[in-house]
Amino acid sequence: MDDDSFIDELLSEADTKWKVSSTAKEIKEEIEEVVVDFFEPLLHYEKNKENMKNILEKLSDYIYIHPDEPIFPGRYIRYLDSKYYDNCKLSKGEIVLKYEPEKDIILLKRFRGIFKIKKSKVCLFMKLNKTDKFRAFLNEYGDEYV
Repeated sequence: MDDDSFIDELLSEADTKWKVSSTAKEIKEEIEEVVVDFFEPLLHYEKNKENMKNILEKLSDYIYIHPDEPIFPGRYIRYLDSKYYDNCKLSKGEIVLKYEPEKDIILLKRFRGIFKIKKSKVCLFMKLNKTDKFRAFLNEYGDEYV
């Protein structure tokens, strides 16, 4: 299989509902900015200083989902919720079952059950799949290969 065929195959298998339009560097910078902004008012709690560092490491293969962006079923997400403001942690990781934008509700599946969250109450991150990472690569270096 030649390179062009390989690239065509990867793109044809891509999720047509979601397309990464940022470079890997932009994705990383945005995650850092969002996480630091989220934790800024909470850093006077000692546990949150270490939590913020750990979360930045854990989100290396994720992209921030803006409040106005949709989220699609089947995608793996993690989120920050300021509900536990004195010890904020990243959620364990869930699979999106359904998103109802008119109700601001995301139905999620976790190992132990199904539950829902309000999208506007959390800071949401979606796991990048191989195609997403490939698109980020092309956004950064694609012109060099055309």
